[in-house]
Amino acid sequence: LIVLFSAYGTIVFSSIEEYTSDSYNFKDFGNSMLSLYVLITLDNYPDVMLAAWRSYSANVMYFYCFIIIATYFSMSMLLANFYRQYTVHKDRQQKNQLVRERRCLIIAFRLIDYNSTRFLTRDEFLEYMKATSMRYRALDHHDVEAMFEFIDKDNSGFIDI
Repeated sequence: LIVLFSAYGTIVFSSIEEYTSDSYNFKDFGNSMLSLYVLITLDNYPDVMLAAWRSYSANVMYFYCFIIIATYFSMSMLLANFYRQYTVHKDRQQKNQLVRERRCLIIAFRLIDYNSTRFLTRDEFLEYMKATSMRYRALDHHDVEAMFEFIDKDNSGFIDI
């Protein structure tokens, strides 16, 4: 886009004498690209297009078209890049969170599995819940049984990792 507009700007605006003294000019292709880069950043854009506007007021349409097209495409690409980086970062963050949770659950399970059998029986679970429920709130036997049934997905009568 910048190359196309630079080529056109060099052809059309290289004869404007006011550009020869300014730092932003269209006297050759390299300076045209630099001037359009300044224009796309919207930094000193009046300096870039003022001489062309003074020579013929319709020349300002060239610059407005460039600003609108370049801003539209560059902002779309920039937003797409930000979104892609955000999703990559978010996915990585979610994976790390799952790994941390899994590690914490394994450590907690090993603490509860005091006889190192790598599983908890219904009685061990009931005993653990009875000991810990006094600290937080009283759970009745029915609540603890429901919790055990919920955790024991395979209905083996054991809770394992």
